[in-house]
Amino acid sequence: MLKIVSWNIQQGGGSRIFNIINALVNGGFDMIALSEFKNNANGLKLKEALLKNGYVFHCTTSAAVDENSVLIASKLSGQIELYPKADPNFSNNIVTAKFSAFNLMAVYLPHKKKHNLIPFITEIVAQSQVPLTIILVKILLTKKVIHFGIKLKYNSLNQLNMLMHLD
Repeated sequence: MLKIVSWNIQQGGGSRIFNIINALVNGGFDMIALSEFKNNANGLKLKEALLKNGYVFHCTTSAAVDENSVLIASKLSGQIELYPKADPNFSNNIVTAKFSAFNLMAVYLPHKKKHNLIPFITEIVAQSQVPLTIILVKILLTKKVIHFGIKLKYNSLNQLNMLMHLD
């Protein structure tokens, strides 16, 4: 079985970065999707630790060091899809890791800021030829993280497991 975690690490992890790294590398996850990831010194520490622990595939944007973005790290290799035209102000808030059997999309929706990410995501998923798109969306509302979505075109999980060669 594939184990995926999605986590809003809030403001790039800050002083909690080593606790976050510890939880991720010891969690037994195959794939990790982080929102509010930042391409700063803490982001580099996190990516280096994940790489040392077998997460050979990293999917992120070239967001500025002070800008919230997303990161997908995986023990499986895949292909990266970025969306520079997703939203003029928030194009770094969405990435997709493409694997043979499914796509994993990580999205950070900025709280209380106007954006066009939801219609953009809806269109991308509708046009996808891949039978399974897992969408991990994180927003922080009153300290409660919400929303996990899956678009599934298969009739059963057995059919999906056969495609992915999972038990």
